[in-house]
Amino acid sequence: MKYSWIPGLVAVFAPGVWAQPTVVRLEGQVYLDDRAVERAGGSVPDSFLLRTEKGRVEVRLREGTVALGANSSLRVIANRPYNFDKFELLKGSAVIQTGEHGGELQCEDLVTLSDGGVFRLDLWAFPVSLAPGEHSCRLRVFEGAAAVKLTSFTIALKAGESMGMNAKCGDHTPWDKFDLAKRDDFDRWSWRRP
Repeated sequence: MKYSWIPGLVAVFAPGVWAQPTVVRLEGQVYLDDRAVERAGGSVPDSFLLRTEKGRVEVRLREGTVALGANSSLRVIANRPYNFDKFELLKGSAVIQTGEHGGELQCEDLVTLSDGGVFRLDLWAFPVSLAPGEHSCRLRVFEGAAAVKLTSFTIALKAGESMGMNAKCGDHTPWDKFDLAKRDDFDRWSWRRP
């Protein structure tokens, strides 16, 4: 174990604390930084762009995991020396399971994710009710909690609560409850451990 002395503070760094992110499982067409991923087991950089076409993938991160559904795209940004990652959903659906240190998410609004949580995100472009170029992102909290930063205040969501996020809505973004037992095929796949 290595010790680092800072006046009035001792920081302890254990070897192997930051594990290398790894592709745990994949199905179909998956791309990491625009290169095709052929099989599970390969390591990935700390920061990366993950994209699927007709496929889905799960990546074990330094803290937690992220699963990406079909026709989806997600950017993961390592936030060293801090122990959490930053996520940006660009398209489609993702399930994020945080570890001991939570994380931050950008999906129309800035969201702080609690540690030990499970979160589902769905981002739609060009829904009928939105103008061209607008997006709508839905966040569902299965476990843990999430703090969503709106224009004037922050709203806290707990397990069983959902929120539609659209940056143009400002503080007028509705939140609601959902049935934790209702899960689609992607939810069930992302929760299943290999």
